[in-house]
Amino acid sequence: MGEKDMTISDVKAALRGAAVAMQAKHVKEVRDLDAEIGDGDLGITVQKGFKAVEGFLDTAEASDLSFLLRQIGVEFSEANPSTFSAFFATAFRKAAVTVKEKESIGAEDVCAMFEAAMNGVVKLGKAQAGDKTLLDALIPAVEAVCSGAKNNDDVHALLSDAAEAGMKSTVGMISKMGRARSFGERTRDVRDPGATVVYLFLREIVNTLTGQQV
Repeated sequence: MGEKDMTISDVKAALRGAAVAMQAKHVKEVRDLDAEIGDGDLGITVQKGFKAVEGFLDTAEASDLSFLLRQIGVEFSEANPSTFSAFFATAFRKAAVTVKEKESIGAEDVCAMFEAAMNGVVKLGKAQAGDKTLLDALIPAVEAVCSGAKNNDDVHALLSDAAEAGMKSTVGMISKMGRARSFGERTRDVRDPGATVVYLFLREIVNTLTGQQV
C-alpha cells in the first residue's frame, strides 16, 4: 500500500494474520470494555468471528479477491450474529464490490475499498462521526488512506495512527447509538468498544503487512 501493489495472496495473508492476532491478544480487552457500557458480548463476537475467518482463510484459494472479502464478512457474521457482525459483514461486502476481477491492488484501490466499506456502515447504522461508534475510528482511517493515496504516501502508518486517534477521541463522548446509549454519562470516560475493535484490527493488518509484532 505505498511502495508496491499487493497481490491477492498478500491480502489474504494480512487478513489471516490479523484474525489470529485478534483472537490471541485482544478478546479480553474488548470484552472488558464492552462490559463497562454494554453486555460484554463483543468479546465473544471477536473471538468467534475471527476464528471463523481464520478457518476460512486456511482453506480458501487466493484467486478471487472480491469473493475472498465478501466471504470473510459472511463467515464472521454467521459465527456469532450481532450488531457489530452485521456492520463487519456489510463493510467487507461493500469493499468486495470495488475489487472485482482485480489480481492486485494499490493505494487507490485500498482507498476505494475503505470508502465503500465506510459508506455501507453509515447507511446501515445511520450514525455519524461523534456518535461514539466504530465510525469514529473508521472515518479518520478512510480519510488518511485516501489522502495518502493521492499523495503517493505509504499509507501503513497513516492508517493505524488515524484509527488510533479516532478511537481515543471517543473518550469524552457520550454514546448516542445502540445499547450503550442507555448508559448515558457513564459512557463518557470509556473508549468505544466498536471503535477499539476497528483500530485493533486495522493495526494488526498493518503489523502483518510490515512484519511487526506489537
